[in-house]
Amino acid sequence: MSTFFNTSKPEEALPNLDAHLLFNSYIVGSHVTAADILFYSLLHPVVVRLSDQDRTARGNVIRWFDHVQYQPVLSSLKGRLPVVSIPLAPSKLFSYVPPKASASPAASSGAENKSKPAPAAAAGESKRKPAAAAKSEDKSSGAAAAATATTAAESKSDGEAKTTQKAEKGKGKQEGKAAQEKGKQAAGGEKQQKQDKGKDKGGNKGSAAPAETKSAVPATSDGKVGPVYRLDLRVAKVVSDASKHPTKDNLYVYQADIGSGKPVPVVSSLADVLPMSDLKGKMVALIVNQKEGSVDGVATCGARVLYATLAGKKELVEAPADAKVGEKIQFKGAEGEPDAVVNNKHFTSIQKDFKTADNSRVQHSGIDAMTSAGPLTVKSLKGASVAF
Repeated sequence: MSTFFNTSKPEEALPNLDAHLLFNSYIVGSHVTAADILFYSLLHPVVVRLSDQDRTARGNVIRWFDHVQYQPVLSSLKGRLPVVSIPLAPSKLFSYVPPKASASPAASSGAENKSKPAPAAAAGESKRKPAAAAKSEDKSSGAAAAATATTAAESKSDGEAKTTQKAEKGKGKQEGKAAQEKGKQAAGGEKQQKQDKGKDKGGNKGSAAPAETKSAVPATSDGKVGPVYRLDLRVAKVVSDASKHPTKDNLYVYQADIGSGKPVPVVSSLADVLPMSDLKGKMVALIVNQKEGSVDGVATCGARVLYATLAGKKELVEAPADAKVGEKIQFKGAEGEPDAVVNNKHFTSIQKDFKTADNSRVQHSGIDAMTSAGPLTVKSLKGASVAF
């Protein structure tokens, strides 16, 4: 606790906590603990007061904070703090723009339309923020000591969740036509599935790529298969020897080829995933539409590497050896333009639906993560969560 906090001035903890959360999803461990609840309670009034620019500067803290505030355990606590509205951060504040394949004029026009926030959603965000700020000052002391559930707290949580859902629906209006078509495909029924199966068999004759695992296609309210298309997930090859970060023992520093013409620097939390000497030459999966920067003075392009974790055991997510470096990893039914920089709110919601199947393939919402040479896999873990 003392590593991060002077409890009388919790705002002073933000720099150290932001650095810690760059490669950790939670304060300790791999799930929400009492430490997360306590830190959330102490930081709540600080986050309410932060400007959008300050929130952008502490993006890792805001990602963690936004994830924790929607945890079911909080809705059962007496004196629950109000949910803080976290608006989308403008992409122009981030400097790293990952390489993209050339697109047709029509596709480019569609990407521009998606980057504009829906007016209804923007208005909803601005109306809720003052209410959340006003309530936080009155309830900050009660949340840290809260222990018992009340019906009033649950009703309030439900109301806030409904308000958030309305805002998300507003953001999907600009993608109406494409969403309707994909919604029809997701509900096409048994006849369409048989036709698709026949086409797949006919089109893959002579191909070395394994067939995808059969799975139902879960559609979201806007008709798309989850929000995973927001990630720019690429096949990358580690082209240098890895070294330990000079001040953080759990981090490896290395160079990776992501198909952009020259290697990029990457800093990853892999010390407990595989030996440092085994990393060079690996074909890995990197999320490249992240903010570039540095970790305690060591430059990084911001890319995040995928690995699986289950019951304390961790394994690197790997692409087939003959996959193309720099190619985009696909999820059937989830086609779409990735964000220039993934917003923290979307990043958290995407991560929870990544798992490994019984055949050790990596999936999102039950859909295989595919390259031109086959699926992403792990060595042996089944039913594991996938972390970045």
